[in-house]
This record gives sequence, structure tokens and C-alpha cells, in this order.
Amino acid sequence: MTDNDIPPMQRPEDIPPIHTQADLERFWRMLKGRWGFDEPQLWALVIEGDDRPTGALFNFAELPRQPDDTALGNLLGGCRHVMAEMPGEPSVALLYARPGSQDMGDSDVTWARAINRAAHRAGVATRPVHFANDALVRVFSPDDLGLGRSVA
Repeated sequence: MTDNDIPPMQRPEDIPPIHTQADLERFWRMLKGRWGFDEPQLWALVIEGDDRPTGALFNFAELPRQPDDTALGNLLGGCRHVMAEMPGEPSVALLYARPGSQDMGDSDVTWARAINRAAHRAGVATRPVHFANDALVRVFSPDDLGLGRSVA
């Protein structure tokens, strides 16, 4: 990824709708910026039913080494509460991020699976869960999440 691939930071009301996987990845690259992350963290963005990002962008830093199901449930419950006030079918986009440039590892996959389970238990519609580090942003695949391959 080059500096030219990183969109400039924008106010929530100026961010274009997030219709596609590429749109969501571009949003997460904008958030990551050029420098990456100084500690593991989880980001949650509530997206309105018309695919417009809201000002409801939550960041949880100082994450424990292993996912905490109760804390994840509280996060997704808070997202569900915000989404309940919105028309249409809102959703939440989730990003697990950490420092470093090593590709996705077992610990990252463990986090993604816990995030996905918590969203399912909370009854929250989600966009694909993403991973980011100092060098890249990418989506967790269905295989990463233990869901198997999707059928077209």
C-alpha cells in the first residue's frame, strides 16, 4: 500500500455511502492512515440502512490478549441500541487492528471469531469483519471465521 492508496480523513457526514466491500476497506484504510496502530484495538462503525456511515464510531483500546465475551457482548449490545433508533436495516462494521506488519496470525483469527460470535449472539447485522495492522487492511474470510466457503 502506498500513501496514495490512503484516502484523506473526512468528517462522517462527508464520507460516501459504504455499498461494497471495497468501500468498507477504503473507509478502514482512511481510519488507519499512514502510521497504523500503537496497540491492539477494536473499532465499530454503525452504518445506516441507506449505507451511510454514522457518527457512531466506537474505539476500544487496551484490549486483553484474549477476547472477553462479556465485553464484546456489551459493545455489540451498545451498537444494537444505537441501531434500534434508525430506519431501514442498519448494520455495524467491525475492525480488529494491532501494531506490526506480520500477516494475520492465530491470535487475530481468534479475535475475529469471537467478534463474529458476539455479533451473532447480540442479533446485530454486520458487514464483513476486517483486520488491519501497520502495513495492510484486509477482510477476514469465511474460512478464517470458521464458517466455511460461501456458496454463490
